[in-house]
Amino acid sequence: MLADYAGVLVILVIGTALVCIMLGIQMLLGPKREFAEKQEPFECGEKQIVSPHQRYAVKFYMVAILFVVFDVEAIFFYPWAATSSRSAGSPTAPSWSSLCRSPSGSSTSG
Repeated sequence: MLADYAGVLVILVIGTALVCIMLGIQMLLGPKREFAEKQEPFECGEKQIVSPHQRYAVKFYMVAILFVVFDVEAIFFYPWAATSSRSAGSPTAPSWSSLCRSPSGSSTSG
């Protein structure tokens, strides 16, 4: 049973070895000079104007969460539209009927 995972173990070992080798080469051959200008924070070619540790409004967080929720919801519209377009009759008729089913679960078929 564990023999089935031997390939995964080999890939993990090779990946870990490559990372360690590359980090070791960088430590041996990379530049080691440090000076004050090099230690300053740098972003997009501009020096910082305000502190990055300032507070931001919660409304931006709420907008981001709503975006993620509706973006994930949009993923489910594609299969819904694909199944409704293959149905007989109007493409929207089966879709609306599936959305408007009674919550009691009763059906008209026998």
